[in-house]
Amino acid sequence: MSKNHAEWIIILLICILSVLVFSLFNSFSNQAKWEYKLESPEDYTFEKEMNELGDEGWELVSARRATVSYGSRDAFYEIILKRRIKKK
Repeated sequence: MSKNHAEWIIILLICILSVLVFSLFNSFSNQAKWEYKLESPEDYTFEKEMNELGDEGWELVSARRATVSYGSRDAFYEIILKRRIKKK
């Protein structure tokens, strides 16, 4: 193999490696970033509040129905929401 061929192979390998490194860096920088929110909507307003939060971009992660005290008819939900953080 001549010196000229070896130089072209090295240049080609450097270009391929550069593309790979750039692709990896770009995929890591584009990973989603999330913000989280805890809410406790009451039982009778749950659907309305969930629709409003959905309109703001929030997505339900978890919901648990809870009561204020045993035997009480007052109930609410403990919910966890997330939404993607917008890039600035």
